[in-house]
Amino acid sequence: IDYRNMALPLNNEEELWVKGVEFKPGDRQVLHHIIAFTFGANGINEFDVLNQGIGMGAYAPGNAPNTFPENTGYPLRAGGGLLLQMHYTTSGKETVDASEIGIYLHDEKPAKTVFGGSASDLNIAIPPHAKYHPMTASKVFPKDTYLTMLGPHMHYRGLEANFKLVYPDGREEMVLNVPNYQFNWQTTYDFKEPKFIPAGTELVFHAAYDNSAMNPFNPDPTVESNFGEQTWQEMFFGFYQYYEADQ
Repeated sequence: IDYRNMALPLNNEEELWVKGVEFKPGDRQVLHHIIAFTFGANGINEFDVLNQGIGMGAYAPGNAPNTFPENTGYPLRAGGGLLLQMHYTTSGKETVDASEIGIYLHDEKPAKTVFGGSASDLNIAIPPHAKYHPMTASKVFPKDTYLTMLGPHMHYRGLEANFKLVYPDGREEMVLNVPNYQFNWQTTYDFKEPKFIPAGTELVFHAAYDNSAMNPFNPDPTVESNFGEQTWQEMFFGFYQYYEADQ
């Protein structure tokens, strides 16, 4: 069903720094995902939210608690709160969802701030019956950066995904390969150690879709698939999190 965006004021008088977020889903039969965006004392700013990637943290089937690298954190600005994007699907019977979010805080401000974003494209047009429809998007990092997390996101037509780094000297490195993408078991991938990338490095996100009848999850192979929030539509997001080396 349509997204429910719930503003949840935290009434924190001081700035807080998050070191981890854990979601406890209420009714897994109907809860598809939660994304916890943040806002400041001036309220919800659409541009701010769109540039948070998966926000402070997110829940979807298959993912683990969201933790940030040592001595890094995500800010909860004074007088602000959370914008919870709740997505539900129907099960045919009445239910109540009482999901919970655990926010783990630093005792004091960490040295580095975690940022988020996505390499994405909303202009999706997957032809009917297409067995292999590739798409690519990229992000160039203007400063020396440490990459901490990657997460591909598509819907039921998603077939494969990968991320590679193209360094300023032209060298390429594959940093994540998901050859068998499964919408029903989504996860984000945290680097064991933050990955250093020099200024000017391009993060390239590739994904491919199967809109044919051979895809058993395909909602309808006879129609062109376009961008949309619902699962029978499609998305193309290569989420990432990072912190700048020279903070």
